[in-house]
Formats: sequence, structure tokens, C-alpha cells
Amino acid sequence: MNPVPIFIPFVNRLDLLERAVNSVPLSDNWQVEVINNSGSELPDNLCAGDCNPSVPLTFAQTQNWMLKLAEEWLPSPFYLFMHSDAEAVGDTVPRLYAMANAFTIQKRKWGVIFTAYDALAAFNTAAFREVGGWDTFLEWYCADNDMYRRIRLAGYDIIESCLPVKHDPSQTLKADPEIRRRVDLMYPCREAYYRAKWGGAPGREMFTNPFSSVGSWR
Repeated sequence: MNPVPIFIPFVNRLDLLERAVNSVPLSDNWQVEVINNSGSELPDNLCAGDCNPSVPLTFAQTQNWMLKLAEEWLPSPFYLFMHSDAEAVGDTVPRLYAMANAFTIQKRKWGVIFTAYDALAAFNTAAFREVGGWDTFLEWYCADNDMYRRIRLAGYDIIESCLPVKHDPSQTLKADPEIRRRVDLMYPCREAYYRAKWGGAPGREMFTNPFSSVGSWR
């Protein structure tokens, strides 16, 4: 099997990105791939294996590109996703990799393995492709709720590993008032879309079929 990609999307706060990258131990079993959405070149010590989109991507677009890379360019049955403001603790990465690899070998129908939610998580490539990838209308918030709901409805396990990860959330927004302004401005629209899609806000969904109160996922 090829080295499993560990994708770390990046927008700002180089100090946090460096901390995140350095928390991943070296191994032949995985390789860090920084998804550089900053619009600027990264320092030499952080650009090994970096992926540079032609234009900065939204959160959902970034997730879909990661999925495509895991399917085609860096083919792997699963991949890891890590927030740039997160930090793996101790042997968390090796243990998360081992869990995902074991479940894959066992042919368990798993979709996601969480640590501190998805601050660091393992994603099953085939499962994410089966449910259609990430909904790009949900550019930032609610995109995760939507994806993980579809994963569950498709019959895939979402596993809580309880592995330790440090996470100081939303640092990208806190570091850039313009990004925060855009995200806050569009949030009511995205939340209304989510309610229409699932019959309720995250955690209060009523539909099992998107945009319909009847039927099932399939």
C-alpha cells in the first residue's frame, strides 16, 4: 500500500501549521500533505509534499480535493485529515493509522474514526465517494454535520477513538477578520439550507432522505 496521506489544510497562522506538522512522527506508512490555501508560498521547512490549489478553496472544496487526491494521485483506501490548529499527542497518529488499517483489512464497514471530533480523523475513501463527497454549498460550518450524517445513513460506522489531540479551534477565522466576516455573513443562509435538506438544524434532523421527509438514504 502507498503511504497514507495526512492532509493538513492551511490558510493562515504558520506557527500553528508548523506545530501541527511537527506533531506527526516520521514513518514510511504515511506522508504529510499540506493543502496550501493561503495564496502564498510556504517556507521551505513546511513545503515538502505540499499541494497548491490554483486558487484558494473553501473548506468543502478542500475536502473534495483531498478525496480526489486519495483516490487518484495518492491512491489509498483511507486517509487522515488534521486541522492546522491541532496537535497530535504522543503516539496518537500511529494508533489512529493502525485502527484505520486494521478495520480496512477486516473489511469492516467504517466511515470515520474521530479523535477530538475531527481535529484529527481517519476517513474511508470509498465511503466518502459512495455518499457523493462534500456538499460545496455548505462552504464552512454545517459541512461536517452534513457529511457525517450521510455517512451514518449509508450504514458506515463512525468510531470514537478517544485518542488525545490538542486543538484550539477556529484559529483561521480568529486570525483573519475578512474570512470571519464572510463566514458569519453567509452562516444564516447555510443553516437555512441545512434545515431544508434535513428537516432541522444539526442534531435535530428529521429527514433520512435529503430534502424529503419520506424515503431512505438509498
